[in-house]
Amino acid sequence: AYAQKDLSKNGTQLFSKISTVQGITPMEMTMEGALKEYKNKVPLNDWAAVQCQTSVNWSSGSWFWNHLSGGLSHQIEHHLFPSMCHSNYVYIQDVVQQTCKDF
Repeated sequence: AYAQKDLSKNGTQLFSKISTVQGITPMEMTMEGALKEYKNKVPLNDWAAVQCQTSVNWSSGSWFWNHLSGGLSHQIEHHLFPSMCHSNYVYIQDVVQQTCKDF
């Protein structure tokens, strides 16, 4: 990705947004792909739904991996409750999972 310098009409230097050689930003490519793939699935104006749909748990329920990774094995719970101590994620995992199924 590159930042390009542009000149305004009066000759002052402006900086345009960062873009790739093709002229599109990586974030725009990601959003376009997400909108196509998740159309009508992810309400982009619902913070909690976006956190749940864009995070992935791995080895959830494992005491060993939860402590070894510092709670990173419970990404969904971490993104929903970032200030909660990671040792509590295993206790709320079932509630979060059931809530996601309900919605």
